[in-house]
Amino acid sequence: MKKMYVLIFMLVFVFSGCAENKPENNTKTAIDHEIIWRVDLDHDGNEDIMKVEILNDSSTGEGAKVSVFSADDLIYSATADLPHTGWNGFYLYEDENGAYLLHWRPTMYQGYASYTYAVFSFNAKGEQVFLDSGSLEFDSREMRAQYEGVEEFVKYIQTVNGYLNSSLLIVDTDNGTLLYGTQESRVVNPYIPKWLFNIF
Repeated sequence: MKKMYVLIFMLVFVFSGCAENKPENNTKTAIDHEIIWRVDLDHDGNEDIMKVEILNDSSTGEGAKVSVFSADDLIYSATADLPHTGWNGFYLYEDENGAYLLHWRPTMYQGYASYTYAVFSFNAKGEQVFLDSGSLEFDSREMRAQYEGVEEFVKYIQTVNGYLNSSLLIVDTDNGTLLYGTQESRVVNPYIPKWLFNIF
């Protein structure tokens, strides 16, 4: 049992941003260009255009901007920035029903964590349609001291890890490091050491 707790706390440590995460070799870091994804995010049978503007500007803190267009209409826009408050991850998740955006945001301030994820597509009006979403808040110091909330934490991480390991990286600025993928490079879950998440 103690061994399982040690491994769980290693998970907390990784997601807290304290661990030194290394991008995989096929993950790119670059400045000032645009990436185009073509994928049917509104499930109407036609490809939508997802534009990812790579900024990586340390002077302004801007990392990247993600915009989704359906028939030339902008239906979604979000940013992933370099300062702590702007860290965001966007991924492309697909199942037998179609393609979805996965928005993953693990944040931690002085040991207090607030993790959120959302998996969604769009309807004909450009409104978000959620396949799944979830949030988890906890104090990692109390968890370490009292082993409270462990079961909830494990269940949540298993869910998130299932999505991440089945998704392609679009852009992520966790830890202030800009990483991105393309439809051709097909980067999957670049930050998280997979062996940590396959123990339960």
